[in-house]
Amino acid sequence: MDIQKCDEQELVLRIIAHDISNSVSLLSNCTRILKKPKNLSLEKINNYYSIIDRSIESIKHCVDMSQRCLIANKRIVQTSPISTNDLIQNSIILNNEMIVSKNIKLETDIQDVTILGDLQNISLSILGNFLTNAIKFSNRSSTIKIGSYIANDTEVAIYVQDAGVGMSCEQIESVFKNDAHSTNGTENEKGYGLGAVIANNFLIKHNGRLEIKSNIDEGSSGTLVTAYFPKY
Repeated sequence: MDIQKCDEQELVLRIIAHDISNSVSLLSNCTRILKKPKNLSLEKINNYYSIIDRSIESIKHCVDMSQRCLIANKRIVQTSPISTNDLIQNSIILNNEMIVSKNIKLETDIQDVTILGDLQNISLSILGNFLTNAIKFSNRSSTIKIGSYIANDTEVAIYVQDAGVGMSCEQIESVFKNDAHSTNGTENEKGYGLGAVIANNFLIKHNGRLEIKSNIDEGSSGTLVTAYFPKY
């Protein structure tokens, strides 16, 4: 048994359980107060409903992260030939609610190439995490680019590029060290710092590699995340 892996899983579950507990407490308090709304102004009632909405979103995020962690911890990856177009479109569908809610414009440039992998796992745990982070750390109504191309004789690249807050050198290094740090998004979206770490570990299981470029230390913003897969 991998003791370090068990410790990491326990830490993740503790964080998620703590956040779910907090959200449930907020929901309970708000619903209790709203059962007797006679002495509440319309402004206060709307405020309580906003808290309920945020709590529900937090719980949904916790469930999503739990699912991604479970998938990432599978020892065996079931692979088959899949197209990069299918992968990208599937990832967009999975993140459509976030895209719409933040009014994000997507620009796609897809060279449809076949790679060997697991459609669900790559869409959710690799590309899904890249796109989720890009949305989370982008400003409202901004543009995110996503696409694929043949990188060289042996590799196919799939990328997600945003114009958001960017990443420091320390943040990029932490991804490759499996060192997750919690960071909230531009609209205070909850983040555990696990997404990129999970994506990198799962990419390794697909015999791929990860590249992250960001110039925040040089005064510019935005992040380009590229996953390289072996050509089929």
